[in-house]
Amino acid sequence: MTGQNIFLIGFMGAGKSTVALALQRRYHTDLIEMDQEIEKRERKTIPEIFQTYGEPYFRELETGFLKNLETSKRTVISCGGGVPLKEANVEAMRQKGKIVWLSAAPGTVYDRIHTDQGRPVLAGKMDLQHIAALMEERREKYSRAADFLVHTDGKTAEEIAKEVWVALEEAALGSGELYDPGDPYMLQRQQEGQELQYEYNHTRPSEGKKRQELMKKMFAEIGEDCYVEPPLHANWGGRHVHLGNRVYANFNLTLVDDTDIYIGDCTMIGPNVTIATGSHPLEPHLREQGLQKNHPVRIGKNVWIGAGAVLVPGITVGDGAVIGAGSIVTKDVPAYTVAVGNPCRVIRKLER
Repeated sequence: MTGQNIFLIGFMGAGKSTVALALQRRYHTDLIEMDQEIEKRERKTIPEIFQTYGEPYFRELETGFLKNLETSKRTVISCGGGVPLKEANVEAMRQKGKIVWLSAAPGTVYDRIHTDQGRPVLAGKMDLQHIAALMEERREKYSRAADFLVHTDGKTAEEIAKEVWVALEEAALGSGELYDPGDPYMLQRQQEGQELQYEYNHTRPSEGKKRQELMKKMFAEIGEDCYVEPPLHANWGGRHVHLGNRVYANFNLTLVDDTDIYIGDCTMIGPNVTIATGSHPLEPHLREQGLQKNHPVRIGKNVWIGAGAVLVPGITVGDGAVIGAGSIVTKDVPAYTVAVGNPCRVIRKLER
């Protein structure tokens, strides 16, 4: 993740406040409770604001808060249940961060809040049927606003916080936008993959079964009868690598797998091949900040990549293609062609 703010939305009782606290504890973010901030500024409780000025006035306070929000670092903002109902609020949140919808079943919500008298929207109507109807009424607004949906039923706040963080992290890696790869919790997950890779690379030649078991843990997806000759060098230990069936890779495969690499069935990869998804900005001041962006690589079925070839970020190689040894692939390679050289160019077509 970059330094983007995290806006937690959802119906009252969905767990926004407790998850916000868990995110703050686990990932050392700043935290803002929107309702608490509004109460401080108005010097009245939310029920008092509703009673004195009415709900429309309170909704305007929410909009003003979001429009004027400024943060100096990544901040979790726990929003009131009605915040996403106004398009102006949604637009303000989108400009300043990512929106995560925490969802819960009506029965879960009722169990959590039925003794809470500080819910003016439910004043005199604190029953399961009304809660379910109001949640359904707001569902479409929440869905349209959210970048991510996380279900909270049956999970601890810590489990939900981790799920939120991982979803945002994976989205940053695959967005094509600049992000900070030095985020400590991103590095922690990256290291977990590298530990598995280290174990894989230090298996004995006779430990074929162990290698297969490790590959299933390392790769995002792996089909039948795949084999990668150790040593493998992958930024994330293969975490974002998707292998079809019967994929074979020779010694010293290097995968800059900061985002997805897809390799289709029956593809063969020669020794010392590099497939990269990560790149850096041209602007020196952005590189100085350590920022990076990623673009996925897609390799089709029955492709043969010769020894020492390099595939740069964002490349697509079509089914049945052959890439000559030592080629530097800077543009997409069409299906059923032979492409060679630096930069790699198509030199002939192949029969299907």
